[in-house]
Amino acid sequence: MKVTRRNFVRGIGATGLATMVPSISFNVNASTNCDENNGDYKALICVFLKGGNDFFHQVVPNVIEGDNNVYSKYTQRRSAFLPTSESTNEPTIEGQYWDAQLKDENGKSIFIHNDMSELSTFFQTGNANVVLNVGTLLQDTNNQNLSTAKLPSNLFAHNKQQEAWQRSFLNSDGDESKNGWLGRAIDEIQDDIDGAISNNFYGGPHELMDSEKTEAVYLSKSGFDPLRLSFGRMGTYYQNIFGINYIHSPSASSVSHPSPLTAAYANAMKSAHFYSDKLRSIFSSSDVQPDESISYKSGNTESNFALQLRAVRQMIQARKCLGGTNGTRQVFFVELGGFDTHAEQELRQSDLMKEFSTVTNLFYASLGTMNDSVMTGTLSEFGRTMHTNDRNGTDHGWGGGQFLFGPTVAHPIEDDIESRRCFGKYPDFDEAGDDDNGEGRLIPKISHEEYAGYMLNWLGLEAHQIQEVFPLLRDDPHFEVMSASGVVNNNL
Repeated sequence: MKVTRRNFVRGIGATGLATMVPSISFNVNASTNCDENNGDYKALICVFLKGGNDFFHQVVPNVIEGDNNVYSKYTQRRSAFLPTSESTNEPTIEGQYWDAQLKDENGKSIFIHNDMSELSTFFQTGNANVVLNVGTLLQDTNNQNLSTAKLPSNLFAHNKQQEAWQRSFLNSDGDESKNGWLGRAIDEIQDDIDGAISNNFYGGPHELMDSEKTEAVYLSKSGFDPLRLSFGRMGTYYQNIFGINYIHSPSASSVSHPSPLTAAYANAMKSAHFYSDKLRSIFSSSDVQPDESISYKSGNTESNFALQLRAVRQMIQARKCLGGTNGTRQVFFVELGGFDTHAEQELRQSDLMKEFSTVTNLFYASLGTMNDSVMTGTLSEFGRTMHTNDRNGTDHGWGGGQFLFGPTVAHPIEDDIESRRCFGKYPDFDEAGDDDNGEGRLIPKISHEEYAGYMLNWLGLEAHQIQEVFPLLRDDPHFEVMSASGVVNNNL
């Protein structure tokens, strides 16, 4: 039977691997000796909060008495989401938020929403932090130079900003890299040894890990299932798939002048079976089974986010068998959607905050002693407007904030032993204030590349490698990688 596009799609669909096929063309030499030492292991997990997360619904400044301060400005702009104080008849955060034991660059205390209380231990121990007012930037931008500054294109468009957050700006004109910044980073440190399995994994559509040297692997949220090719449409091509490499043997007698589609089909399925055979022994081990304690259900339906982090944990448990970069580095992309809260934001944010914090807490608990080797950072295409709309929601913004989890990502303040320093300063929510772009959107003070550079530095990249990934960090003296002290510093 001739391989047509329709038969190809149907055949691939029959295996349940339709989304995997583009990502299974790398070489693999998976070890079955999972006891061998894999050295200084680290894993970086990027969680994309799709839709544009309203971080400043989740993270607020603490109560400050008086008018015209960061707290009073915030509560006035966000009064629709806050209860009214009985004593002052003013909007208040009291009873709604808990002390994160963080202070910003100006010494303002940071509080976090009660619906994220599952994360409180992380903050108390210095293993969680926040990055305030971060977004895509091409140059130092403020409300004085806003009319003349070069701005990223399509600032408030979901798809374009999702791409921008996952790629690098090559220059101050805003030209973007063709590959993702995490893929470019792995290219900088990836072993060039043939036969090493890629240790880049993704749980949803992405550009972040697009790479020249390695291909990301799709994380099956139902666990590892060996590939079967001996049934249905697959059987028709079984012998050809295993007997011929169409690309390297175009003159093979059993198939003359195959089409590119036939060649791609055969080689993809041949590779898929090869990997399946190699990985079967690894994932049949009791040590690398999905951990069902990572769970968050709505009714009887398991959270997609929880299933993704189960799969991440399974890959981390199998790290010693998966080779690649001597088995010492793994990177992951997972996503949690639903953050485009144009309406009924309080209810929707509440559900999302509970899901994110509960699953993150359970994931780290499942890692045991490995949790000191795993950093997790959130990404989101943009923040939301400072003001609310007439549907009890917020609209597309620019600057937002991100969460960081990992070993000692928040450092104590020298003269304040009870507090740790967060990254950046809480923005001014004043209408037409210093951080307002004139439309109620925050102008970022930290670029997403400065933030990403911090994670890459932790992963093990040196300064010159980070600058290869993010040329603006090399070419524009204003941009510097965030440092552990809560400020930015390019002297890594």
